Amino acid sequence: MPLESPYETAISNEFHAPLFNSDYVIHNVTSDKHAHIGHVAGLVYHRLEKEGGPKSTLDLAYEIRLWPWDVLLALGWLLREGKVRLWRDKAALMAELKKR
Repeated sequence: MPLESPYETAISNEFHAPLFNSDYVIHNVTSDKHAHIGHVAGLVYHRLEKEGGPKSTLDLAYEIRLWPWDVLLALGWLLREGKVRLWRDKAALMAELKKR
């Protein structure tokens, strides 16, 4: 049985479904953290590509169904590769793909 955080349990009790994909996050992360973050970076990249416009990091986390800090690590990966642009919009951290 997957471990659940109190936040995830509260959400799942209220809506009858977990907010985040805890099976992937907890059980499928190997000792190779680079492969995990690289995979999440691919998920984030494809979501931004599909949307075509800016998205907040929390929206990305919710849509991809992963923890927000995994999305932030993935955005750092993509930022280092020069594929995304990040900026603050009030309290939100926004991301979009760089124009080619």
